[in-house]
Amino acid sequence: MGIKKMFLVFCVFLVSCFLFLASSFAGDVPATMSYQGFVKSNGIVYNGTGYFKFVIVNSAGTISYWTNDGSSNPSPFEPTFSVATTVTNGVYNIILGDTDIPNMQALDKIMFANGVVLYLRVWFSSDGATFERITTDKELTSSAYAFNAQYAQSVAGGTVAVTNGGTGADTAPGARTSLGLAIGTNVQAWDVDLDTLAGLSKSAGNFIVGDGTNWTVQSAATANDDIPYLTRFGCRAGNANKSGGICNSFFGYQAGLSNTVGEGNTAVGYGALDSNINGNYNVSIGLYSMDDNTIGSGNIAIGRMSLVNNTEGSYNTAIGYHTMYDNITNGYNTAVGANALQNNTAAENTAVGCVAMLLNVAGTNNTAMGHQALYSNISGSSNVAVGNDALYSNISSNNVAVGFQALYSSSTGALQNTAVGMQALYSNTSGTNNTASGIFASYYNTSGSFNVSSGYRALMGTYGSSTGGRNVAVGADALLLNATGQNNVAVGYTSLDSNTTGQSNTAVGSGALWASVSVSNGTAVGVSALGQTTGESNTAMGAIAGWTNTTGTNNTFIGYGSDASSSGLTNATAIGYNAIVGQNNSLVLGGTGSYVVKVGIGTSTPASTLDITSTTGALIVPRMSTAQRDAMSGVNGMIIYNTTTNQFNFYENGAWVTK
Repeated sequence: MGIKKMFLVFCVFLVSCFLFLASSFAGDVPATMSYQGFVKSNGIVYNGTGYFKFVIVNSAGTISYWTNDGSSNPSPFEPTFSVATTVTNGVYNIILGDTDIPNMQALDKIMFANGVVLYLRVWFSSDGATFERITTDKELTSSAYAFNAQYAQSVAGGTVAVTNGGTGADTAPGARTSLGLAIGTNVQAWDVDLDTLAGLSKSAGNFIVGDGTNWTVQSAATANDDIPYLTRFGCRAGNANKSGGICNSFFGYQAGLSNTVGEGNTAVGYGALDSNINGNYNVSIGLYSMDDNTIGSGNIAIGRMSLVNNTEGSYNTAIGYHTMYDNITNGYNTAVGANALQNNTAAENTAVGCVAMLLNVAGTNNTAMGHQALYSNISGSSNVAVGNDALYSNISSNNVAVGFQALYSSSTGALQNTAVGMQALYSNTSGTNNTASGIFASYYNTSGSFNVSSGYRALMGTYGSSTGGRNVAVGADALLLNATGQNNVAVGYTSLDSNTTGQSNTAVGSGALWASVSVSNGTAVGVSALGQTTGESNTAMGAIAGWTNTTGTNNTFIGYGSDASSSGLTNATAIGYNAIVGQNNSLVLGGTGSYVVKVGIGTSTPASTLDITSTTGALIVPRMSTAQRDAMSGVNGMIIYNTTTNQFNFYENGAWVTK
């Protein structure tokens, strides 16, 4: 484990105990020496096992006289092996030269007798592997060389009494207790910065300002001129912002920690904009919001861990817990709501609502508004989803869904669909180019394409089998049950309501072609026109036109109430108000009884049943030979022109006559 930079706050040398060598006269030099020091790590008092290496050198540091392990390594003479000791509240004590301590060699008394000024060099490690040399070498005091002879006898007892000028103890804490001293109360721990501060000008109105390296004095007018408009509040907030970044505001632990030249940023919260270096004009509010941003600019992140992984994406807006959590490099996204666009790594998306577009990774130009809108979209682009769960399962492109669960099931291949209304196109999975407007419109459509439905339950379909395409349904329940029918047009309430498989039908009017299930090629215009018909290729125009026709085919009914006299006619035509045709292959013009009409040709006011008015043309009656005439069944009143005799023939009293 690597160690952080350690520094020695102060060290005190105490000659609290001497072990005399073989000779016992007062001038003998001791073979051991007590050493005490104090260690902090990044301003925090160190506790635990500490590993130390010691060397005694000359004042120039070029000659080594003693190493704790007896090694002879080249300058700076760092020993090979260290000495371990306990550090409590930053304080440690060790007996230099005590051979009972592993890796500790006895002190050589000769080095104290030659008059050379000696210095102690120290290395420290918190793990015994990585060592760092502690500040400068410390000069050994004169007490390291000899004691006054009058105290020699008292030293033999292990301590020097206070009354004899000693401390009455062999440890620094014991010495402070004996002397009645307490660090922080009546003794100030030494620090190099205290010397610096003591030497600063004491002019009235000045501020002491730290620039990260040195302490300086500035007036109120010039304080922080090198960092204009910088506001910091919180431990390590804006820690690296020393000279470049201007107009920044950092509030909270490590907010804007790494910012150096980024400008106009605002970070509020623990770790907000922690890694920003030169990103500009960002607003980050919330725990770890925009934590990894380095160069991204113009972003707004409000909420815990919003835009937390963004590094260089710009002009994003993320408001809410974990919004745009995974966005790294892309820009121009807007996410509002918890987890909105959480997995996004693409550009130009807008998601408003809790977990809106949660799973989007690569899709672009999408708009999602509502809880779980476009929730499952991964790579689909240019979609619009407005409403809770709108386009929930979508992974395709160019769809528009407006309403609760509109286009909910849209999946692979479902392209260019538009759904407006609650659960409109709900079941659509792969159908394309559909337009559904209205609650439940095209609800069961799965793969049908090019459909248009507008109205409550229009083209709602049949569960599990609605695949028909190119249909148009306008009106509540229009084409309600359509399954596979195609190319149908239904306009009006319940028009083509029962159709499931019929094709190419046109129904305009409430209830038009209502009963048609599998009929094709029918046309009905008018309320309930062909409303009961199940036969094919019929045409009816007018309210309840063709109502009686149920199984007949190829019939035409034009006019209100125009109809057939029976249900199964073929190729019959009735034209006019209440005109009734009663046989196959017949055309009836007008009604009977009070509904009889006069037919005028060349006149607007016919005088009789058939009134032909012309000054330029004539009436031509049927022309045929005698054989063709006799092949017909005669009816009194018939008239023909006989091409065999070139005469008019009349049928009277059951026989043909010539006049």
